[in-house]
Amino acid sequence: MAKKANKPLSNTEISFFCNQMAMILQSGISSIEGISIMLEDNVSPDGKSVLESIYHTLEETGNFHAAVSDCGVFPKYFIDMVEIGEQSGRLDDVMSSLAEYYEREENIAKGIKGAITYPCIMIGLLLFIVVILIVKVLPIFNQVYIELGSQLTGFSKSLLNLGSALSRYAVPVIVIFVAFAAFLFFNGSKLRFSKT
Repeated sequence: MAKKANKPLSNTEISFFCNQMAMILQSGISSIEGISIMLEDNVSPDGKSVLESIYHTLEETGNFHAAVSDCGVFPKYFIDMVEIGEQSGRLDDVMSSLAEYYEREENIAKGIKGAITYPCIMIGLLLFIVVILIVKVLPIFNQVYIELGSQLTGFSKSLLNLGSALSRYAVPVIVIFVAFAAFLFFNGSKLRFSKT
């Protein structure tokens, strides 16, 4: 039996897989032949690993439900629905419905992510403006106070000290912040079932 893949599939990957399987089953091709066709077309190493695991279990058991369960990358709901589809003889319809379900789930997740992104950007801009005020504007006020024969005290003095520290370490802090933001922005999973 092939080695289990540990990383669960994303909603997009599951939807893509279900679409492929629905088309294959609706064309009258058996699930094992369909997985074999998908294996030939797939160039992604992760995708091949998952498909090989499913193929080997199908060869041994002839049970599609057991095959997707054994590879360890599909959610329980998917596995349960596949079992129902296989038992009722309507696996092609179930795969088609699952494709729509996981595509909807992905759209909802993207919508939530989009709704959260805007406030995060606004908070980031607000923090940037506050840092600029502390680092650039507050020292000017301090200089004015010194010329008038006084000094900043209490909270204002603490902010001035914070501004001095931030201006000294500005470059490393900016580099770390930009690297972290880039990591969050570009950290998307590559589709394991895509042909490219």
